Amino acid sequence: MLLDLLDYPSYTLTLPSSGKILSYRPFLEMERKVLLMALQAADEKEIRETIKNIIGSCFSLKPTEINETLTLFDIEYMFLHLRAKSIEEIVSLNYTCDNILENDSPCGNIMKVDVNLLDIPVEGLDKNSLIVPLNKDLFVEMRYPTLDNLRLDVDEETDDVTNLIIDCIHMIYSSKETHLKKDLSREDLVTFLGRLTIQQSQKLVDFVENLPTVKKVLTIVCDKCKYSHTITLQGLQSFFL
Repeated sequence: MLLDLLDYPSYTLTLPSSGKILSYRPFLEMERKVLLMALQAADEKEIRETIKNIIGSCFSLKPTEINETLTLFDIEYMFLHLRAKSIEEIVSLNYTCDNILENDSPCGNIMKVDVNLLDIPVEGLDKNSLIVPLNKDLFVEMRYPTLDNLRLDVDEETDDVTNLIIDCIHMIYSSKETHLKKDLSREDLVTFLGRLTIQQSQKLVDFVENLPTVKKVLTIVCDKCKYSHTITLQGLQSFFL
């Protein structure tokens, strides 16, 4: 058969969250078209499902493996490598220099920078931070969020940060008792979080505001006005979304 003639290259990467080595193939032309359609539709849910489907196909992973074992930063890291091996490793990005010149007008020069997608690390990964102490005998064990944690059907009466904190909680425990999240209702967790002190609550906010992510800090000098810019690329949207 004609399709039997096709032979795809195979690559490997190490998952940031677990150190597990996975093999993968580049995504195909038909998969690229589906991704472009999802991006053009600008539908967050559709983009998310497309990314999950492509990762599942390229890494030979079942939906349950993607939903239950891959963190959000795993997904980001995997997709950057997929994009690099499927299209090209170097991405050219353009930035406009907004430095204000002596005549009080912005420079406006277009600066180009090339970024190697394979050189972008996951920053902020510290497994010790998964245990958040609220006091000397009360702890919250957290989990890094998955792609599904960034869902659209969250409790609209609760703010986004609180929703994400709840999604990341694995269990709450002290020397006397342990409560697994699966045994608690969402209402129980909202009530618990609402009765924390401001200092205790801030510790959980700090956790979700400093989650690991693919990140690259660039220094770009404008070749017109010589102003030095520091630009932070963070998350998939900075590189191709």
